[in-house]
Amino acid sequence: MIGPALRERALKAERAGRLSDETIADLDATGAFSIATPKEFGGFELPVTQLAEVITEVSKWDGSCGWVVWVGATTNWIPVGLDKRVIEEVCDQAWVGPRVSGTDHHPGTLGRARRVEDGWIVPGGTVAVCDQLPVDAVHEPRLHQRGKRT
Repeated sequence: MIGPALRERALKAERAGRLSDETIADLDATGAFSIATPKEFGGFELPVTQLAEVITEVSKWDGSCGWVVWVGATTNWIPVGLDKRVIEEVCDQAWVGPRVSGTDHHPGTLGRARRVEDGWIVPGGTVAVCDQLPVDAVHEPRLHQRGKRT
């Protein structure tokens, strides 16, 4: 049971503004990030009621962990409709933590994305980013890998 460890690390994570790698690894080891992943891609494919139960239980110990599990687990279906190469890169890699990135971007203009070592920078507006994507792909039709509008 990792609940007590999540609670013990909660304040440090709050101050750091992120969950520790250890917490992500612990959550991953429980299978929490695979609860909504289709079975054919190695997940548990739980029904919505059970997803809610898992997320609620994690949240009882640390609300931030519950939020990360919710976002990480419920975005794992996104690659299913993409090219086979993307599905393989996302689902077949040994990867600790959430597999898919969720973003919410509401800029005043489209802006320009710029690739950086560990992701993308999208200037302007408000950007909220969760999780990580272990492939060199972006699921946003207005962004091109070189950061130019397409």
